[in-house]
Amino acid sequence: MNAILRNTLVASLLTALLTAQASAPDAVLSAVGKARKDNQRVLLVCGDDGIRAQLNGKLSRLILYEYAKVELPSSSPYGEGFRPDETDGAFLAILDSRYRTLATKAVANLPDAAATEAFLVKHQAPWLDANKVYAKALSLAKKTNRQVFVHLSAPW
Repeated sequence: MNAILRNTLVASLLTALLTAQASAPDAVLSAVGKARKDNQRVLLVCGDDGIRAQLNGKLSRLILYEYAKVELPSSSPYGEGFRPDETDGAFLAILDSRYRTLATKAVANLPDAAATEAFLVKHQAPWLDANKVYAKALSLAKKTNRQVFVHLSAPW
């Protein structure tokens, strides 16, 4: 990699890191990309600190493994497109890796952590069978005369 390209990349990374807040659409698009790569869903959290504390507490492990979380301020105009009809307050929205809304729920309708967990588990991405994914990749590699690179990863 030449020095000019490397310096440009470093400068753009530093600019992104030093920016106080990414715009909501960029954060959501980034989360959608992560969800696609990691077989996850996107969880938009729009609203109060009560639901954020609940999600960062007892449900943090579930969210780490199954969701790419984006927190939006309650005043964000971007969140209005996902707001459920039954609320003007805080809400959760779940998107798939193709940027489609799968579910929305007003925080007022989630009385405790158990109800929130049930909502999140119900809408998590289906787990992939590693043997099927490997067999499909191996079949494609044989057809195209290429090799298969296996990358084992886990969120923990």
